[in-house]
Amino acid sequence: MPWSDNLRWSAANRYLFNVSLIAAVVFLADQITKIWALKSLSPVTKTSIISDLVQFTLIFNEGGAFSTKLGSTYFYSFASIAVMIIVVIVLFKDAGKNKILDVALSLVLGGALGNLTDRLRFGAVVDFIDVDFPDIRLEPARVLFFDFPGYALDRWPVFNIADSAVTVGMVLIVAALIFDSRKQKCDINHSQNPITS
Repeated sequence: MPWSDNLRWSAANRYLFNVSLIAAVVFLADQITKIWALKSLSPVTKTSIISDLVQFTLIFNEGGAFSTKLGSTYFYSFASIAVMIIVVIVLFKDAGKNKILDVALSLVLGGALGNLTDRLRFGAVVDFIDVDFPDIRLEPARVLFFDFPGYALDRWPVFNIADSAVTVGMVLIVAALIFDSRKQKCDINHSQNPITS
């Protein structure tokens, strides 16, 4: 019946709008805070917020997350565009099947768009949130045939709202996929071994 089809289409579009709104809020929050940082902070100068624990330190990151340098700005820009295209396709194809996954993808989309905007405007990402987490130290070790050189992290790399959204989104994606796969296994086991009364 056309009327009920229209209602279903409308509900699906409302859902997609709400999911897109999450991405839009992340993008706007990211860009507004970066505009504030560019106007209020001096590059590399540390501004203490809570002692050494939380500081604002304005830097321009030409690399990727955690200041990795896997390629040029063009590499990271194309990677961001590819990720956003995949996220949009998955959202439109499977919207509503897993709401946690939809929220996670929206966070990733908003964050990726925020950092891509920086790369297109400045050739680098504007980072300014500088937080001191507990130190991470891994001693050098031999793992199978590989000599692990060890790792030390004394202070978290400077980041921004977009980075936070992408990180939270990725954690939620992993959690949603694990939960979904366990649910599917439970459903299969239940269908193979139904409880009879």
